[in-house]
Amino acid sequence: APPQPAPPNFQPARPAPVQYHPMTYYHQQPQRKNSKS
Repeated sequence: APPQPAPPNFQPARPAPVQYHPMTYYHQQPQRKNSKS
């Protein structure tokens, strides 16, 4: 029974990594600008 409720809880955790992606993109943006400069 506990393993079943675990998967649904994991789904909401997936969107969390999606937010982390944008953070990496934002970090890469400044680095790219520096290279162009």
